[in-house]
Amino acid sequence: MRLQIVKKSILVLSVIFTGFIAQAAPTSNPQIRVCRLTNGLFHAVNVPDDQIGFCSYGQALLDAPSLMQNAYEGQESLAVQALNKTLASGYPNCFSAKAQLVQAQDLEGVPYQLCKFADDSFVAQKTLQAGLMSQQNAGLKAALKMKF
Repeated sequence: MRLQIVKKSILVLSVIFTGFIAQAAPTSNPQIRVCRLTNGLFHAVNVPDDQIGFCSYGQALLDAPSLMQNAYEGQESLAVQALNKTLASGYPNCFSAKAQLVQAQDLEGVPYQLCKFADDSFVAQKTLQAGLMSQQNAGLKAALKMKF
């Protein structure tokens, strides 16, 4: 009887501990944390020769390092600078924003067309085409205003 109580106690503690670790682990990654703090969702995206973290806000998608640089250091990557130039209207394509079009996909196989800038920052081509004032980019626009 006593052994069963000890086993149940150990089982309960291990479940609690596992849940605690699962909850803490994602926030220990600064890219995931910045996405969450700015009300975005984190995605790992395979780009040619690398895997980059991205934050999505509805349909808008920006690389997490750009968001971190903006939020924590007050510096703008080339992707953020390009977005800020789209206040009136978006760019027709990556090339017109002085970026390279890159085909990528996330870990679930969802494809993305990304604009890659000279500083290795990325933004989804659709995000850049819509422009920062577009309703579809409202969440990203709000995220870019947040500073920590």
